[in-house]
Parts: sequence; C-alpha cells; structure tokens
Amino acid sequence: MIRKLLITFLFMVTSVAFAFAQTGTLKGTVTDAKTGDTVPAANVLLLKINKGTATDVDGNYSISNIPAGSYTLRITFVGYKTYSKEVTISPNETLVHDAVLETDAVGLDEVVVTGYTEQSRKRLTGSITTVQADELESIPVATFEQKLQGKSPGVFITSGSGQPGSSSTVRIRGSASITGNSTPLYILDGVPISQNDFTSINSNDIASISILKDASATAQYGSRGSNGVIVINTKTGKAGDTQVKYSSQVGVSVSGDPKFDMMNTAEKLQFEEMLETGAGWASSDQNPNATLDRQELLSRDRDWSETFFRKGVSKEHDLSVSGGNENARYFVSGSIFEQEGIGIRSALDRYSMRVNTDINATENFSLGFKGQGGYSESSYIESEGSVSLANPFAAAYLANPYERLKDENGDLNVGAGQTGANSYERLKKNIDDREEIKFVGKTYASFLFNNFELSQELSIDYRERDYTRWVDPNSYAGQNVEEGGEGSLNNFTSKLSEFRSYSSLDYRNKFAEKHQVDLHLGNEFLKTHYDSFGNTGFGLNGKLGATPASVTPGSPSNNMIPTISGGKSKSILWSVLGMVDYSFDEKYNLKATLRRDGSSRFGSGNKYALLWSLGGSWIASSEEFFSDVDFLDNLIIRGSYGKTGNQLGIGNYQSISTFRTGSYAGQATIRPSTPGNPQLKWETAYKANIGVDFSLLDNRLSGTVELYNERTTDLFIDQELSRTSGFTSTEINAGSMRNRGIEVSLSGDVIQTTNTLLSLNANYSLNKNEILDLGQVNEFETGTSIIREGLPKGSHYVVKWAGVDPATGAPLYYDKEGNVTTQFSSSDAVAEHGTWLPPVTGGFGFDFSWKNLSIRSQFNYTYGNKIFNNQSYFQENHAFSQFNQREIMLDMWQKPGDVTEIQSNKYARQFSSKDIEDGSYLRLRNVMVSYSLPTSLIGKYFDNVRLFVQGQNIYTWTAFTGFDPEEGNNIAQYSYPLPRMYTAGIDIKF
Repeated sequence: MIRKLLITFLFMVTSVAFAFAQTGTLKGTVTDAKTGDTVPAANVLLLKINKGTATDVDGNYSISNIPAGSYTLRITFVGYKTYSKEVTISPNETLVHDAVLETDAVGLDEVVVTGYTEQSRKRLTGSITTVQADELESIPVATFEQKLQGKSPGVFITSGSGQPGSSSTVRIRGSASITGNSTPLYILDGVPISQNDFTSINSNDIASISILKDASATAQYGSRGSNGVIVINTKTGKAGDTQVKYSSQVGVSVSGDPKFDMMNTAEKLQFEEMLETGAGWASSDQNPNATLDRQELLSRDRDWSETFFRKGVSKEHDLSVSGGNENARYFVSGSIFEQEGIGIRSALDRYSMRVNTDINATENFSLGFKGQGGYSESSYIESEGSVSLANPFAAAYLANPYERLKDENGDLNVGAGQTGANSYERLKKNIDDREEIKFVGKTYASFLFNNFELSQELSIDYRERDYTRWVDPNSYAGQNVEEGGEGSLNNFTSKLSEFRSYSSLDYRNKFAEKHQVDLHLGNEFLKTHYDSFGNTGFGLNGKLGATPASVTPGSPSNNMIPTISGGKSKSILWSVLGMVDYSFDEKYNLKATLRRDGSSRFGSGNKYALLWSLGGSWIASSEEFFSDVDFLDNLIIRGSYGKTGNQLGIGNYQSISTFRTGSYAGQATIRPSTPGNPQLKWETAYKANIGVDFSLLDNRLSGTVELYNERTTDLFIDQELSRTSGFTSTEINAGSMRNRGIEVSLSGDVIQTTNTLLSLNANYSLNKNEILDLGQVNEFETGTSIIREGLPKGSHYVVKWAGVDPATGAPLYYDKEGNVTTQFSSSDAVAEHGTWLPPVTGGFGFDFSWKNLSIRSQFNYTYGNKIFNNQSYFQENHAFSQFNQREIMLDMWQKPGDVTEIQSNKYARQFSSKDIEDGSYLRLRNVMVSYSLPTSLIGKYFDNVRLFVQGQNIYTWTAFTGFDPEEGNNIAQYSYPLPRMYTAGIDIKF
C-alpha cells in the first residue's frame, strides 16, 4: 500500500514538474512612441488563451505560466492605437517584449457611444463631447451631473442647492422652451431614465459620458432630443485576469464665507435706537419709558450662523470586481456613500450595487444584462430656498444677535418673535425625510448572420419614493398647526416606472475597399406609469412617534379630519427609427436619420411627428494636398441640419378636458379641472451646426470650434382665458425662440518629457437667446421677469433704481422715459437689467504629473448674467427692523447732505433694480493631489496603490452678495449654500 502511494506521489510530482516545464513567461515595458514615457494601466492580453494583465505605474507588465506556443499579443489604452504583435513562448524561458504605442490623433479610433449605436469618432458628423471615467471618479459629490461642471462647452450646469444629493439645473446650448421643460434627455446604458433621479446612482460606475448637442447627434431620439442628450455608459468587464479595485475617502464639508456682514448686538441696538423701535429703543437712555437692561442685552451676542451651520462629515467606499474572457465578461460593484450637510439635520446615505455581464454564447449569438439598484435615505431642511422663518438659512441671518437660544431653565427659548430658537426647534424636533429605491436594468440579445445583426432589448427604469414629514405636537410649530394645534404627520409615496422594448436590425458592409455602409432600423415602445398616494393626519400623540398610530381619528367636531391626495397617470410613446451612415475612402462621411414618434399626450390629429437630420464630415487632413503641411496632424470639418422635438413640460392629459372632486353646500361634487386642448402639438426645433476638429504639432495641441443656430417653434405657452370660462389659462402652441452661438475647446501638452507631463485644457461658449415670436401677444410677465419678443428668456423686469436723494433721503427711480422721480410705480418697470441665464459659460484646468505625483485642477465660470438678490431686500430694509440687518444699514440717511445708498426710514423700500446684482463668477471647482506608491514597495501584492487629497468648491470670485451665485433660477431666496469639501482617500487595485 505504501509502495502504491509512493509511486502515485512520484507520478504527480513528475507530472507537475513536466507541466511547469512546458510553460514560459512574457514580460516587458509599454512606452509612448513620441515621448518615450511609460504607459501605466494599459490593457495587455494574449488572445488565444485570454490571459492578460495591466501595466503598473512604471509601464511594466508580466504574465507567467503561459503554455508554450505562439500567440497574438494585444495592448490597448485610451488615446493610443491598438498594438498587435505575434509572440512565441518557449518552455522554461522568459520572453522580454517591449511595446511602443502610437498616439491616436484626437482619438479618431475612439468608439463613441450614442445610445442606440456606437461609432468611431473619425466618422462622426454631429457635435458630441465625451468625458471619460478618470475625470469623474472620486469627486466627492453625490450626483454625477455636478461632476460635469466646466468640462464641456455649451453645457451650463448650476447646483442651485447644497443639500446632499440635490440635482442640478442642466442646459445644453441654452434654454429652448418657455413654459415647457428644457432639461436634456438622460440615457443610462441605452435606457432612458427619469430626470433629476440621480441620488441613488453611483457615479463611480460610469465609464464615459457623451453629450449630444446638434441635430445629427440627437435626431435619433426624435421628440425627446430637442434639449440635447446625455448618454451615460457604465463600466464593463474586460477579457483577462480578474481585477479588484477598492476606493475609500473621508472628508469634511464647511460653509463658505458670506459676502455680507450682519450686525452684532451693539450695532443692532444702535440701529433700533435710530428707528426708535425694538429692544434698542426699549433699552435706550434716550427713551424715558425704557424697560430693558442695555447691559444685559449687550452681554448676549450670538452669531446664529454658527448655530445653524456645522462641519459635515462624508464617507465613501467603493468595491468593484471585473474580468472574464472572450466569451464572458463581468463587472460587479458595490458602494456606500454617506454625507452630512453643512445644515444641521440634512444628510444623505446611499447604498448601491451594479452587475454588468456580456456573454458570447456562440460565434453568432450574444446576450447580456446591465443593472443597477440603489437605496438612499435623505434628511431635508424645512422651507429651504424660500423667504420663510422656518428656513434655517434665513433664520441664521435674520435672527437678532441678542436673542437667546435657551431660557433660564435650559429649555429652548421658543415663542412669538423668537426667530432663531423657533427655527432651531424645527430642526431638532421635526422630521422631513425621504427614502428612495431606484432600479435601472436592461437585458439584451443579438444574433449575427452575414452582415446583419438582429437585436432585442428589454429595459425598465423604476423609482419609488416615500416621504415622511412630522411636526412634533410638543413643539412651538406643532402647537400652531391650524387643525387641532397638536402637530401633523404627512406620508406620501410615489412610484414611477418606465418599460421599454427596442428591436433593431443593423447592416454593415464595405464595398470595393472604399465604401463603408452602416444601416440601423429600430422600433421602440415606451410605456410610463406614475402612481402616488398621500395623507396628512393631525392631533398627534408624541409618545408614539412618526407613525400612523400617533394620529387622532378625525371628526367634524374636532377639526382633525385627515387630508388625502394622490393620483395615477400613464403615457405611451411609440417610435420607428432609421439611420444610414456612409463613408467613402475613410475621408467623406454622411449620416441621415429619420424618426417617427407617436405620443399619447397629444390629440388625435397631432399624435405623430416626423423628425430628421442630415450631417456630413470631411477628414481634410487625409487629402494629399495636406501631406506637406508638417504642423497639421488632423483636420475634420463637420456640418449638420435637422429637426428634433420636445414633449416635456406638458401633462399626460392636457389634450383632453379633465375633472376633479369638490364640494358644494357640504356635498361632494365633481367639477371641471382643466379645459383641454386637442390642438396641442410638439415643440419642434430646427438645428444647424458647423464644426472643425483639429490637432497640431505632433498632437501636442488639439481643439474644436463649433457654430450653431437653433430655432424652436410651436412653443408651449400658457394663454390666459376669460374668467367666464371657469378657467384662468390653457396651454397652446405659439411663437418661436432662437439660440445661436459659438463653442471652443482646446487642450494641449505644454511639457512632455520622460517623467513629466503638463496638460492644459479650456473651453468657452457664447449663447445668444432671443424670443422671436409669441403668437397673439408680444409679451407677458412672469414674476420679476418678462417674456418679450426681441429679448432673451429670463430677462428681469422691474423699476430702475436711481439712488437716494441727499437732500431728503427719499429713494429715487427712473420712469419709462428715463427721468428721475421720487414716485414709485410698477408701470415704470423696464427690461434693461439683463437675464439670469448666463450668455457666457466655460471652464479650464490643468493636469500635472511628475513620476508618481499628480495634480489636477478644474475651474468653471459664467459671465454676463444677473440675479435678483431677494436676500438683500430683507436684510437691507428698515420695514423688517424686527429682524437682524446688514451692517450697511447703519449708513442709512439721517440728515440733509448724507450721501448713501440706504434711504431714510420715512420711505418704504420697493422691489427695484437695486437688488439685481452681477451673477458672474469664477470658481475653483476641484483640486486633487495624488501619489502612486512605487512598484518596488507594492508590486508583490498590488497593481497600484494611490493616495489622494482634494478640495471641492474651494474658492469663488464673484461680486454677488447672496449666498452663492449658482442659483437655479432668477431670484436668490436663502437657498441651501454650496459647501466647501475637503477629502482624503485611497485607491487600491490588485
């Protein structure tokens, strides 16, 4: 028995030794052909056995245990041409094979994902900007669109709120609708996703983002492409060894410094003494009826901003695993993101997971799945973005510095007139929470036969939100609830689901070596469901917490009858699509798109729209007559024209009359709700674009220049109706609006040596918006703005401020004719104060690397926009002297000869252009410093270890005196300030 075991053991050892004797090792270094610099993170793969790795930070790679034989070595990296070479592995030997990669001029071999199709950049006829993953990863914000700020010309993004997880306002080449929606269409892995639902999506899973702007790029999306399209492509597995990546960072958020100074206690008491009002007059030695102790008041001097603001801690953890072979590839990731806001109570916790798989089941049949699930919990600030004392960001500056937070017993000093304590109690006792579940998933299958590919996709975009708003019955706010005076509990649930089916047939063929033809035919069906239900109960039992059990049953006698809300709606969009791409001699390209959309939102005569585009490009640098131009590496001229549409901004049933419940004499009724307009049809946009792409000086300098002209017709506009109709307005199609402008983007390598690289990038866009026609009228007012033919959208419309009369202290204004007057009249309002939509936007930055050290920065800016600062109206107004005021109010006119901008308190302060300020700004958006540990220290265990620190929203140069110039609309009303964030983290790959 022992002999048999010994023989078996010797046989196994011999077999193993023989097996190892038949293998070899391949190693080498990958470098740049022009600079000689090493290329880290390049993908290295032996095709026959699907065995591979990635180069380390020094550009080195090594693959061991390779069976003897011949293989095709393929090396790929973004920005370089694919390297392919035959290598032969000998037994028990190490083959050293160094590879030199040639740069790809302006990324012409790069594949651009446009949603329905993928296309080589050298064949593009449309305007498309691409942002890669390395420009988005690790930036410490919860939603991906904020990471795009300043990175693409023609894309204006403003945060609007610093609430963790809040969505931004995004406009591509201006605002193209008046009352309709100007938000772009978002496509995630081919799936249309609902706008402003990005809180539960992990942006670190994104591989690239393509921004589609002109008709040639967006016409494939038909009635949804008028406002531009943002195509998000997530990461997928690559054939080769399994790669594991772990990233973690922790940081802190702080509030920025305000551009104004509020009064301290001594100053506020002095101001009140001047006005003979409030505690300042009640404690004045000039007041014979003084009742308050001045010294006791002076002993209190609270900066309420320190009470309402905090240092918010953020943490993020990402783990991903990817790999596979030529037949099956996978990418799996999980993420935890936690962020406290700078306002106490505000926070976001997010948990997400992604699974992407691609399977080549046979030589001709492939299938796959891409899915992302996320869950988030958000705590919000009450009344944020409004001029309300419940808004803590208003109370932080309007509360008087001598107010007390707590009384002698240590309890919160709430009650009538206690601005700071009342708002603080709301934050501490009340609840305003949201839970969100988000799932986006797509499964696909495709079959290849000859030059044809038949594909089928099924997808779903699902979102469920649950809101809870609890007003504590034991709080001051709870005691002031009208229904019973014992708090309230509101629960509201909404569900949005969109089901999509897309069938397509592709034909690709090359004739006579010069004629490339690609044909794409598609049929798309979208069905959207929205359900919501809410209820508000009163008379709460505080001991039972924020649960339905705390609600007192309502009755006619106790004034606590709960309120109910909710609804159901659905819509359908059915489309057929055809696209033809033709290329001759890899120099001349044409693209034609035709799409027919049918929407359930419109009346029977207007359900369908035929939308189209035609584009062409010429790779001029491929012509022989350019061959002697040594400094020119690449030159492409593009042009396009087409028609796209928009149905966003109208409801699902606005083409028909609708009804709602009501009451009359105590009896339930049904009454008309909306009049309906069966003639309502699509907004349509006609878009023209000319672009030039170029690279110079051995690709050291590259850029793009584009000119565009876009005209939107059949605008959605609210038309006023006679009150005798029972309705105030109805939505119609009328008029037209134009956006035209120029976009420029440049990037260049200023320093390029073996160990050092300094790259600069910049982009600039100028957009001129003009309302051309409004149909039956030539203007109408919207708040402090006016919509008028000949003016841009968002134009301010108020009376023009002329200063203060030094003799009398009276405020001065300009009338319609430009004459100075002391009489204020709203009829003297003029539209000479600019628009809140910036005509100029852009960004710039640099990337610097020296050996293992890297520094990256990003700036963004706007220029030429004006913002109505409603904060200054309340903080520089003697009519609100019961609240704290800005220090500048101490310069108020008091006697003849005083030269000041603060009028006498004898005159009422009015809304005027005095509060319209320059909203232009330059912001240092992000700076990141990173260091990759040397391979000599980590090579035995890891592929790469990178340490980094960074700052977000570090500093802003602006003349605007409100919280932040990044307002999401035309008026600043104590929105959540944008925080500064500082984080430190680590990336590990193995």
